[in-house]
Amino acid sequence: TSDGADDRHAGHAGAASAEVPAVEDRSDLERGLAHVRQMDPGFDPAAFADWARGQFAPVQHALTARDAGPIRDRLTPEMYGVLLTQCDELRSAGRTNRVEDATIARAEVTEAWQETGRDFVTVCLAGSLVDYTMDDRTGRVVDGSTTEAQRFEEYWTFTRPVGANPWRLSAIQT
Repeated sequence: TSDGADDRHAGHAGAASAEVPAVEDRSDLERGLAHVRQMDPGFDPAAFADWARGQFAPVQHALTARDAGPIRDRLTPEMYGVLLTQCDELRSAGRTNRVEDATIARAEVTEAWQETGRDFVTVCLAGSLVDYTMDDRTGRVVDGSTTEAQRFEEYWTFTRPVGANPWRLSAIQT
């Protein structure tokens, strides 16, 4: 790839350090969660973080298959377009990205807010995985390693219309 992991798939970076949110960030988070709970009193950040953790594998499987169609209903139209482009780029380059042995050691809500009638919640997903890209024709590894796990830390943002509506992935930041 030309400039890193973002070219290969939904975004895995090398080693990243975890940061503890500052006190003011915590109060921003609590304020945002209070807004979300106004229309969805049962919203539970820990349960949401676990649910977000469960979205990781289906997104990675879609990228490995180079087919975002099966997860389209879990994505905003914009995010579907981003993943569709990544799938198309891999296919046209004759490459397959594989993510294996993914372990998500931490899933934590880091941001919550409302904007233009929508809820937004960001979850930090951090852990390790084996990530590599193969040439479809030769089967040769052209990027990454089939044996060495790398650490990752990503921020996945989900959105929905305000209230107890289904969440959709809207952004992935590394």
